[in-house]
Amino acid sequence: MNIYSTEEQQIEAIKRWWKQYNTFIIWTVLVCSVLIAGIRYWSHHRQIISESASSKYQTMQLGINEQDNSSIDHNGEDLVKNFTHTPYATLASYSLAKQSMNNQLTEEAKTHLEWIISHEDEPSLKSLAALRLAKILISLDRPSEAINYIAQACKNGYEPLAYELEGDLYLAQNNVDKAIKAYLKAWEVTPENLIKKRVILKMKLESLGQTKEIEKHI
Repeated sequence: MNIYSTEEQQIEAIKRWWKQYNTFIIWTVLVCSVLIAGIRYWSHHRQIISESASSKYQTMQLGINEQDNSSIDHNGEDLVKNFTHTPYATLASYSLAKQSMNNQLTEEAKTHLEWIISHEDEPSLKSLAALRLAKILISLDRPSEAINYIAQACKNGYEPLAYELEGDLYLAQNNVDKAIKAYLKAWEVTPENLIKKRVILKMKLESLGQTKEIEKHI
């Protein structure tokens, strides 16, 4: 037997239920609608930003190919300033750093690489920037700063290059013991299939009288 014996009783029950919960239901529907609209807007907004950044980066690359410094600077700086949270900002900073080095503007290159380290979330890109920045600092005869960035670069697959650079830095300072230690670390972490890199490291170690040490690690 039904709970409500007549149709009128069922209608009255529905009316009472609606009176009790109508405000909650209306607000729930309204909030969900606003959330859905907001998510759609944000997704569309991000897509527009990504497409704009991609277009600017392509224009920047055309400028690089045509050696148009004005186009490179304009589009690169726009990407860094207005599209900071896109991958293209980091790519633009790398290109700007390279252009600065080609023009012998080492301090400018240093600034671009520092920007990457400060803003980039991807660890491997931060390590690469740290490695390149260390090379610049070595060229500027600032070894104490360089060694700090080398330490930052000793991760995410850049260990062989970072340790080798550390060895070069110490060797330039005539600190042979530390240079040998760094080159041996580089030798240990360099994959065997990187034949050219291992040949270079072997030559550096042999020139420092470390032939036997190499044999221990073969």
